[in-house]
Amino acid sequence: MGDTKSLLQYMFNFVADTRCQLWGKELEIKELKELVSLLRQSELQRKEVEKELKLREQDVAIALATQASVGNDQGKS
Repeated sequence: MGDTKSLLQYMFNFVADTRCQLWGKELEIKELKELVSLLRQSELQRKEVEKELKLREQDVAIALATQASVGNDQGKS
């Protein structure tokens, strides 16, 4: 009977420990999922900023080309 009681106590402790480990892993997974979500959001924002920057650079290039063209036309007159 003593062995049975010891075995049951061991199993109870093992299950309790495993449950705590599982809870810890689930918490870790939840935190990692939140980090992945933040990373994806950050990546989308970065791509938007890059797209905006590229459009601004194109606008500046067009403005400079137009200004140079107008300057050349005025110089010929």
